Amino acid sequence: MNVRHLLFIILLTIYGASSVHAQKQSAISDSLWCDHLNEIIKCASIDEITDRIGNKDSSYINGRRPYLRLSNARIEFIQKEYGKVNYVCYLYTGKEPDKELEKQFIHWYKKIKDCLSPWEVSRLKNADPYSPTVPDDYFFTNSEDETSVRLDIVKDKGYSVRLRIF
Repeated sequence: MNVRHLLFIILLTIYGASSVHAQKQSAISDSLWCDHLNEIIKCASIDEITDRIGNKDSSYINGRRPYLRLSNARIEFIQKEYGKVNYVCYLYTGKEPDKELEKQFIHWYKKIKDCLSPWEVSRLKNADPYSPTVPDDYFFTNSEDETSVRLDIVKDKGYSVRLRIF
């Protein structure tokens, strides 16, 4: 066996090992992400902000960043108003309703669907009257209580993929 073949085998072995490690990391991070999502859903379901999300619960909590975060988005908050807990996160923002916006929308839909597989999923007409080009919203509902998860595209200073839990 010459040196080139030996180097090729070594590189192939290293690549295979790193690929398996990356798949394990992805499964762990997806599992952790689902845990965070379910904790936020739990807060909305019981209308209390748990210790894992925030440090105190009261009848009114102005929007603040949760301890457990679902993304690195600048705008991500949980709040409690009128005894109800809701969560909002802008997962992606772009200037136009382009392919990247749609790609991010589909990416986040699949990620949420994987975590909430027993939930019912509906498509609702997007409420944005300015853009007929954006896809319909995804609306996840749990038949056990009235908790809902909604993924939609909104227009503000650009177009954003927004996740709301209420």
